[in-house]
Amino acid sequence: MKQLNSPTQRKGKIAEKAVIDLLKRRGYQILAENYEIHGLGEIDIIAKKGKTIHIIEVKSITLSVSPETGIKEAMKKSYNPAENIDKKKYQKIYKTALKYLEKEDVSYETFQIDLYLVYKTRENEEKTKFYVKRIKNLVVS
Repeated sequence: MKQLNSPTQRKGKIAEKAVIDLLKRRGYQILAENYEIHGLGEIDIIAKKGKTIHIIEVKSITLSVSPETGIKEAMKKSYNPAENIDKKKYQKIYKTALKYLEKEDVSYETFQIDLYLVYKTRENEEKTKFYVKRIKNLVVS
């Protein structure tokens, strides 16, 4: 297992866990986490629902939310974590997905790349909330 050394890596892992929990509640089967092909790329989560394989990239951001602004306003004003997916990153995910599907014996009719944006808020020391937005069938050109 890859060691999580930086605070950013640890935050990313927390966001991935939040997405995995959500996927399981929605009936997805988790096939792999942090699937990596050395020299090619990494996929955060590989899941299956029905006959579709979902290749999932997770991006996260922590928001400061005040009672005056609320979560939706904070999300509008914040940096969009989806901007971290450029053409080069997308191609790495796509090529890694093809290698995974070629290598693993998984039955499927189609696959798609989904992006999950996780907005983490901390209202106080005891209360952390996650707001998750899904962009399905991601295509970057």
